[in-house]
Amino acid sequence: MVRTLDFVTDLSGPAKVIQSGHVMFYSTDLRDRFRVLVTQNGEPASLADQTISGAVMRPDGETVTSGFTIEKETEGTGIAAITLPSECYAYPGTAYVVIQGSDSLGHPLTLLAAQVRVARVTSDVIVDPGDVVPSVAELLAQIEACEDATAAAVKFLDGAEDRIEALETILTCTDDGYGNITFGEGS
Repeated sequence: MVRTLDFVTDLSGPAKVIQSGHVMFYSTDLRDRFRVLVTQNGEPASLADQTISGAVMRPDGETVTSGFTIEKETEGTGIAAITLPSECYAYPGTAYVVIQGSDSLGHPLTLLAAQVRVARVTSDVIVDPGDVVPSVAELLAQIEACEDATAAAVKFLDGAEDRIEALETILTCTDDGYGNITFGEGS
């Protein structure tokens, strides 16, 4: 499912980051489409010679620059849009969405810079009425550690009968006092 958010940017005004107040939800199927109407002195600006690109600086400081669905409407409407890929929702916190154009000479033009929040819908902590289960990742790590310990114990026990029999033989040896040692019960 895609939710469209509309913005207006007038190129004749100062560049600014829009504090959108928009919340994007981490780990859902909902994707956000940022659409911007670009104007020049209040009239739709032509984006005909612009190549549109998108970027999102995530809360973890990494920047996503690929995987966007890019749209540019024709006929002088001045509308460009990007739909964000799932990588943009990987971490909760403050993120920045940028839509940029560049002309045939590669000159960049920022069409939109918006600050948004990425929020968790649920966490990976499972609450049991009797206890709190650690995160799913931690629980899986603990299960793997138990499986490794079980495998090591089974490996150790393989051949344990032979080691026990050898120990019993050593423990039942007798010394007749003259340096003669007898092993087993036949002393």
